[in-house]
Amino acid sequence: AGSAIQITAGRQHTCAVLADGTSQCWGSNNFGQLGNGTFDNASLPQRVVGLTDAAIALTAGGTHTCALLDGGEVQCWGSNTYGQLGNSNNAWQNSTPQRVDALSDTVTQLVTGSEHTCAMLADESVQCWGMWPGSGSSDEATYIPTTIVGLEGNAAQVSAGGSHTCVLLENRTLQCWGANTSGELGCGHNRTTQVVQQVVDANLYLYGNTVQHSQHINVSIVAISDEIEVIRNYVSHSSSGIGVGCGGCRARIKYNTLVNNDSFGLAVGNNGGSLTTEAFTIEQNNLAYNGHYDLYLAEGNPGTQNFVL
Repeated sequence: AGSAIQITAGRQHTCAVLADGTSQCWGSNNFGQLGNGTFDNASLPQRVVGLTDAAIALTAGGTHTCALLDGGEVQCWGSNTYGQLGNSNNAWQNSTPQRVDALSDTVTQLVTGSEHTCAMLADESVQCWGMWPGSGSSDEATYIPTTIVGLEGNAAQVSAGGSHTCVLLENRTLQCWGANTSGELGCGHNRTTQVVQQVVDANLYLYGNTVQHSQHINVSIVAISDEIEVIRNYVSHSSSGIGVGCGGCRARIKYNTLVNNDSFGLAVGNNGGSLTTEAFTIEQNNLAYNGHYDLYLAEGNPGTQNFVL
């Protein structure tokens, strides 16, 4: 065997790119995922047959495998139950490499999940195919590359989990879609979705907002965040001011102006716990002429220099 330069492992099979550009796979082959033209398991490396160019990288899914070739094209083989081979049909399986159709540009990165495949393209867009491709529709699967809509910037990296996919954007934000029964999308709920979701920041910052003459709750924060900052917000002549509640977080609430609101100006709670000075800074807020109370703090009072008229 030649020298290996890259390795990837699927559910029960393994593949490697060799220094001479050829590829070898071994292990389970019940869906043809070894790419050697058979469906026989192999305990020794088998050469992948039918690649049209030297492989730059291989990526192994659950029971399928894909190769990024030197010319930027992609070929896949193995299970195709949900169209994860991207060759425009749902043939059950293929034991030799199949060309992926309809890619809109040269591929720069290729990843596989259990039953889907995604590619980042030279134009910094992302296309996926197979199960949960992020099409934004109700369709659970697609058999050709589908451009991901809803990305809020150019893609810098794509990563595939078992049944979900996430993208790192050039602006350093993260977006995900797909299966979400365990919260793997990081968006604050556990609903599986084909619509791209924004990964919620562990911290929450609220700066410089102005709210006037609103008859609804205006700034109500019930946070699971680690850190909250509510700075220089102005709320007046509305049904209520700013309410902040969290459990086990750190909060800085400063320089806010809350005047002439019907119910309250500023209310802060710690999910039944104490507002300790180590975790909470509530100071230099201006509160005046609010209906029921200007400033309400749950047990404990770290507030200093809050100006209550």
